Amino acid sequence: LDRGETLEDLLRRWGGSPLPGWRRRCPGGIREVLDSFARLARLLGELSGAGLPIGRLHPRALRLGPDGRVRLDAAQLTAEERGDSEPSSDPMFPTPDEWAPYLAPERLLAPDGAPSSSGEESGVYSLAAILHHCLAGTPPWSGRSRAEVADRILAGAPPAPIPTERDLPRGVAPLLADALA
Repeated sequence: LDRGETLEDLLRRWGGSPLPGWRRRCPGGIREVLDSFARLARLLGELSGAGLPIGRLHPRALRLGPDGRVRLDAAQLTAEERGDSEPSSDPMFPTPDEWAPYLAPERLLAPDGAPSSSGEESGVYSLAAILHHCLAGTPPWSGRSRAEVADRILAGAPPAPIPTERDLPRGVAPLLADALA
């Protein structure tokens, strides 16, 4: 079974210009990627409605399958999201600083990214931050540590710009800006 590659690996390989990579890897191009993220957002809503909110995601937990669709890799969810009582010390899971660019501000400022009462909203923020990275080649805000990322957000620094591409629907950038606000 080919589970595909993690978005983390693809984004690292494609560097600051991921859009040509998406066009090569996905039969439907960037629109197919956007459709996959829309499906993932609906999945997060369904899981939250079932009492299983996913409060944070990392590009390591999303895979691009051979069919060009982005899927959630449940094995890469943190212990918190899986409902385990003990957090994992597995080196395959992101460190708190690796999580920082994808954490909602309320989680970023909490000790160790502790869960807040807004699990679904935090998960949607994470998904939007990952989509931003997929389009712009960089997370909306980045830094070497959680403190640096938090400083940029709190200082009101604008997110990294999303390139304007002819095959990128016009409403994507404003939608991401709303999700990251």
